[in-house]
Amino acid sequence: MMTDNLPGSAYNKIKIMTELMLSTFSKRNESSYFFYLMLQAATLDSVPVEVKELLKQESITINKLATLIAQGQLEGEITDGDPVMLSIRTGIQLCCL
Repeated sequence: MMTDNLPGSAYNKIKIMTELMLSTFSKRNESSYFFYLMLQAATLDSVPVEVKELLKQESITINKLATLIAQGQLEGEITDGDPVMLSIRTGIQLCCL
């Protein structure tokens, strides 16, 4: 999901990215299950740390969202906190809608 060319602030890019994700989830129900499974693996205590690190490195959506969150934090539009964990939490909330 390319957000580099989108107009506006990091917050606006996250909004557009979220709308695209929700649109995909509504069209392809299995997408939300897969995304939720990946997020669970990234956050459950029973999953080895090595696996969590691999997921962080390989998850383009989570990494892109984390980058946008960090940018939004610098712009003062997004709350403080670990951008990766905030992106994972955002993803989980989207899957639960």
